[in-house]
Amino acid sequence: GTHTRADVSSPKVTGLLGFADALREMCLQRLIQRLVDIEGLDASLGTVPFYALIDTGLLYCGTNPATGWEGERCVLAVRQPQSRLFDSYDGMNFSGLCPAPVHAGGPG
Repeated sequence: GTHTRADVSSPKVTGLLGFADALREMCLQRLIQRLVDIEGLDASLGTVPFYALIDTGLLYCGTNPATGWEGERCVLAVRQPQSRLFDSYDGMNFSGLCPAPVHAGGPG
């Protein structure tokens, strides 16, 4: 999804996840997690794992402006629930958790 206040002025911002981007994100997640494991830090930090990439059946008609691929498939990434620290949209908030004004009010 795309936040209602996201800058969508670039044609590369479609709100869809292309297959190439999904594969890149999954590979980076697995690589970084493996490095965390090798360094013995897995007890204190970790990455958000991918459970699956699901083909939606949607294809870009023509070129995906974000990747340059012709007729690229759009996929869904199935991951563990999470919240991301997001420093924008009028201040720091945790994207997907609560709006910035609610977060600014503190816990409770």
